[in-house]
Amino acid sequence: MLSDGWGLTAASIGYRAVGSGSHHWEVVGADAVRWFVTADDLSLLQSPCEPDAAAPGRLRAALATALELRDCGAAFVIAPVRTLAGEPLVLTDRRMGVALYPYVDGQSFTWVISRQRRTGAASWTWSSRCTQRRQRRGGMP
Repeated sequence: MLSDGWGLTAASIGYRAVGSGSHHWEVVGADAVRWFVTADDLSLLQSPCEPDAAAPGRLRAALATALELRDCGAAFVIAPVRTLAGEPLVLTDRRMGVALYPYVDGQSFTWVISRQRRTGAASWTWSSRCTQRRQRRGGMP
């Protein structure tokens, strides 16, 4: 999948029990570049009241939004790497959504409410700027 989706040949793959809701792996490519892979079980994201394509569509939209924000200059956004087809993720036949990210060394911490509010405001500002740029380019109504 990494080869077909991103042209990536893995030299090593190690499972990482971090975060919640997704499965995570650290991948080292044949060129020694480190990557972070996430896989989401889309059947767990699906509501019984919605069509089959809803959960994959929501995940794709969320990851595409991260790509747009980063492309509009939001350097703080760690967005997925586009696939060879230009998509933000690969959907497998087993209803998994897989995304590839640049590996970022960092530290985990707990968000506090005031920090979340500041982050939300920053995200809104970047989103508004990005929307305005796309409108000026004729990319959205």
